Amino acid sequence: VVGSADHGLCELDLGACSRGGEMRKRRTLYTKTHGHTEWVTDVTHVSDGRVLSAGMDSKLCLWNASGAPRCQDLMGHTGSVSKVLASR
Repeated sequence: VVGSADHGLCELDLGACSRGGEMRKRRTLYTKTHGHTEWVTDVTHVSDGRVLSAGMDSKLCLWNASGAPRCQDLMGHTGSVSKVLASR
């Protein structure tokens, strides 16, 4: 998963690259109703398959593992979140 300044995240399929093919986008983790309102600063995978992202909008987004993009906003920070780490 790659985060960017356009407030979105892209989930990429790297399996094809390892076989000499091209990288493909699996899904975009951003919608008008779900996701960050500022730059995405960091992203990590959670052991259960979900994705956790941090942003300059002072929130963390916990994204579902598959299907249509939906996230749970984890609020509480008063400034930009620059690093996120998920542990078991």
